[in-house]
Amino acid sequence: MIRGFTGTRQGWTDAQRVAFIGLLSDVKILHHGDCVGSDAQAHAVCIEHGVLVHVHPAIDDRYRAYCTGYTWIEQPLEYLARNRNIVHKSNGLIAVSRTTHEVGRSGTWMTVRYARRINVGLPVKHPIVIIYPDGSVRGSF
Repeated sequence: MIRGFTGTRQGWTDAQRVAFIGLLSDVKILHHGDCVGSDAQAHAVCIEHGVLVHVHPAIDDRYRAYCTGYTWIEQPLEYLARNRNIVHKSNGLIAVSRTTHEVGRSGTWMTVRYARRINVGLPVKHPIVIIYPDGSVRGSF
């Protein structure tokens, strides 16, 4: 399966890392935004587990992780367009949140809301899995 990934720039907790690894069994390709924090952490775990990685950098590179070892790199886009591209190029989204609730001005939560929106009217839903700081997981593939 091809999964998109979005997460906090602050990085994930140990419990989130364990939960993420538990979701990798069916992941063949992971798309992420090449941002510092959890994008870079997910990238490293995927490389370690033999998952192919496609990176989607933003034009604004102040938070870019410059991950290496990827299979493909997209042309840089504005954050919103980049995040939507990640959703459209995948058939499921993994989100790592730094909060236990939805936040209005958060790239992670904006990406989750966008994935929810595109689910409306789709014959096959685009699954969304959210990993919370304590490692609990909402949703499934």
